[in-house]
Amino acid sequence: RHELAAALGALPGVDVLVGCANFLLCHLDDGLPTAAEVVARCREAGVFLRDAQAMGCCMGPRVLRTAVKDAVDNARIAAAIASALAD
Repeated sequence: RHELAAALGALPGVDVLVGCANFLLCHLDDGLPTAAEVVARCREAGVFLRDAQAMGCCMGPRVLRTAVKDAVDNARIAAAIASALAD
C-alpha cells in the first residue's frame, strides 16, 4: 500500500488520498486527463481502475480509484497510470 501510494503521489498533479481500505483514491489536477480518460487508457494496457465519480456526489470527474495489489501488480498499476497521464 505504501509503495503504491508513494509511486502515484510522485506523479505530477496526482494527490493520493490514503485510507485504510484495500484501495487508494487519486485526485487528478486540472490540466491532466479526467479519471474517465485515465481509466480508458489503462484498460487498453490491461490495467483496470475505476472512475470514482459514481462513488458519491463529492468525487467529481477527476478522482480515480485503484485497488492495492501485490508489489508486481502495484508497479504495473503505477506505470500504466503514469503512461496514461503522459499521453
